[in-house]
Amino acid sequence: MTQAEGRQELFELGVRDAALEYGVLLSRVETQVSRLDEGVNAAVLQLSIFLENTKGRLAEVLNLLADLGVNVRALSLADTKDYGVLRLMVDSPEQVAEELRQKNCVVSLTPVFVLEVPDEVGGLVGVLNRLVPEGVVVEYMYAFVEKAREKAQVVIRVRDNQGMEKALKKLGLN
Repeated sequence: MTQAEGRQELFELGVRDAALEYGVLLSRVETQVSRLDEGVNAAVLQLSIFLENTKGRLAEVLNLLADLGVNVRALSLADTKDYGVLRLMVDSPEQVAEELRQKNCVVSLTPVFVLEVPDEVGGLVGVLNRLVPEGVVVEYMYAFVEKAREKAQVVIRVRDNQGMEKALKKLGLN
């Protein structure tokens, strides 16, 4: 094992330990999913990049993504004392993850749901109020607006993907 591989492995272990401490669930890919454009109200893969909390690291990673020709459709950045988690919606997340790993970035792919919600006051809460009675537990979420659509979209990580799929189907949201 090279020094860089050892450092990455230790960083990954530290990230997972810290994430568990802060209640963040880092999961492995559970399902094969489609591109974001095809994924409204369906499961898609979210790319997470783990960043050291150092000056310029976020810009460095975003420059790397730009150099790779990656179109970032949505992002969310969360931080802890020692690291940040940059969650991204990108086209071809599996390919981007592999390219980033080759550049020694610590990444993971997580199935999340992209839901279309009315872009109006109470639009999101209206959808959540329908999902809660179905037992859907939201772990985290972030929102974005697509220019081509007249509705807002939210990225939602849930505890039970199959339960979410059943709820979406039952409620006619799929």
